[in-house]
Amino acid sequence: MLCEITQGLGHRFEQYNAEWIRQYFRVQGYGDIDLIVNRREADLMHEVNEKGSEFEIDIMCFEPFLICEATSYLKEDEVEKVDKFVKIGQVMRKRYMKKPEMFFFALAVEPRIKEEVKMICAKNNIKLVTQW
Repeated sequence: MLCEITQGLGHRFEQYNAEWIRQYFRVQGYGDIDLIVNRREADLMHEVNEKGSEFEIDIMCFEPFLICEATSYLKEDEVEKVDKFVKIGQVMRKRYMKKPEMFFFALAVEPRIKEEVKMICAKNNIKLVTQW
């Protein structure tokens, strides 16, 4: 499915979201912001990945400090993607000593998990951008 979306957009899904976020912040008065797509961060203490030595942030910006997760469809067994994003936010806050503004983009969320996803995002101050 993501291949078809990517083909239709003309570029990667994360890049599409980066453009949307750029426009959003422009409207909010931030002007042009420098977004980084597919940023890799070291995870030597295994705070995010038990076995990995790094983790990926789909879209990131240092000023204003924000991080974003972008997925096409959040399936029933993928609530842990949201939990992992919460961990990434916690690590980034400790690492850079400021709280990132967090966005979770999903074109669609499995109906059976949408309330749980909404609850996790609300509890952790994550802006959930999706179409139910």
